[in-house]
Amino acid sequence: MTPVAGWDLSRCHTFYFDPNAPDNKPVMISGNPPGPPPPPCIPLVNCLPGL
Repeated sequence: MTPVAGWDLSRCHTFYFDPNAPDNKPVMISGNPPGPPPPPCIPLVNCLPGL
């Protein structure tokens, strides 16, 4: 796995892949995808440290 430049790998990050990017060259976008917000982070339930 190649880390994303500038990301602190000791904490969680939210990202999604651009649905309009070609399959052979995916584009990763930092942040939440458009639409409703994700559920809140509950440690050790839906938000695991280090992932």
